[in-house]
Amino acid sequence: MKSEEEARAWVESALDVPRETMARLDRFAALVREENERQNLVARASVGHMWLRHIADSAQLLRFVPARDSTWLDLGTGAGFPGMIAALLHQGPVTLVEERRLRAGFLSRTAEALGVRVEVVAAKAERIAPRPFDVISARAFAPLGRLLELGTGFSTNKSIWLLPKGINAESELAALDPSCRRADHHCRGRSAQGWKEEAQVIRIAVANQKGGVGKTTTAINLATALAATGSRVLLIDLDPQGNASTGMGIGQAERGSSSYELLTGRCTIEQAVVPTSIPRLDVIPATVDLSGAEIELIELQGRTHRLDTALDGSADLRWDVCLIDCPPSLGLLTVNALIAANSILVPLQAEFFALEGLSQLLQTVERIRARFNPELSILGVALTMYDKRNNLSSQVAEDVRACLGKVVFDTVIPRNVRLSEAPSHGVPALIYDHRCPGSEAYMALARELIARL
Repeated sequence: MKSEEEARAWVESALDVPRETMARLDRFAALVREENERQNLVARASVGHMWLRHIADSAQLLRFVPARDSTWLDLGTGAGFPGMIAALLHQGPVTLVEERRLRAGFLSRTAEALGVRVEVVAAKAERIAPRPFDVISARAFAPLGRLLELGTGFSTNKSIWLLPKGINAESELAALDPSCRRADHHCRGRSAQGWKEEAQVIRIAVANQKGGVGKTTTAINLATALAATGSRVLLIDLDPQGNASTGMGIGQAERGSSSYELLTGRCTIEQAVVPTSIPRLDVIPATVDLSGAEIELIELQGRTHRLDTALDGSADLRWDVCLIDCPPSLGLLTVNALIAANSILVPLQAEFFALEGLSQLLQTVERIRARFNPELSILGVALTMYDKRNNLSSQVAEDVRACLGKVVFDTVIPRNVRLSEAPSHGVPALIYDHRCPGSEAYMALARELIARL
């Protein structure tokens, strides 16, 4: 392409862009030119070549994004390239990071004027709370090594990195640490793409041997919140009561293969998975047959490692996080979950008897860590069913924080009737009523969880 007309025609035809979107791209180019008179957004020599030098150059990145609803993060957006172009051409949500407030202000005003789905963050990338994105892009922002460092907190094992580089692409690739390079990267024109963080699925067991403390409510609402942030989540229901399955709207007729068949070797992960109505959230449901698994597992080889073996043997790597809803006991089902997990999240009811059970659970965690899973760690303790009108709740919270310190999440989950009503409708509380105090608390807990991960 050698002219503005050729570049514009290529974007319209190659990406099948409708006329109204082309008009918005023209409008964006005009806004950049106008703003460039007040602050230096792009080089003055390139202002007259907006389509050739900036818009088409950014638009070509869309060819590397397979899913049109992917979450997108653009670091060091500047004038909006490629981030604003992605927002105009891409159906998924786009987050633009620009530390210069004048530029961030221009991006916010432009997004409003164009009616695009973007979030503008006026801060340095290293100061933003980590959260996962499907696509991470940056253009003329920093060397590759620095970009990979800045984006680590936002990438998953499925993230696509789109880092346009010019004549320095090969030299910057050569300067990278060998562990960061991949043989399947692509260098096409001005683009260098293809890095993915080599990380396994994060496995979190939601466990407490005491019943009625909010394990299932915590598991399904955290799974929903994580999926809403862009993570691909697998929720495994290991409780014979199957409440997590019911709470996600999965009826008995849909539970053909379940966690029981998975543990006893009658099916694979892929065969047991049931998709939910929530994007990026899948469930392996439980049936009443699971109540007999404790006895059956005793006679099976590797009875304590059945879940870990099933997860390791899965060829499906589409999930970023796996949450395991454990039964209210410390039997073989919970032991399987703790051996398979990287970490444990403990919902703790703000009542006296819950404290006694916590010490027993912590002892079990130490035994599992010593004998089977040395990498198992306590991700955090979440106080649930908190009643601020009750002095006992406050006293229990103070005692737990005095004993465990920073292990306890800052967020507490209040007693809330909406949390209790949601399962009867077959949806998490975050879907049933996202503005109720319980839902807001679980969203805050999810933010803390992501930061710790």
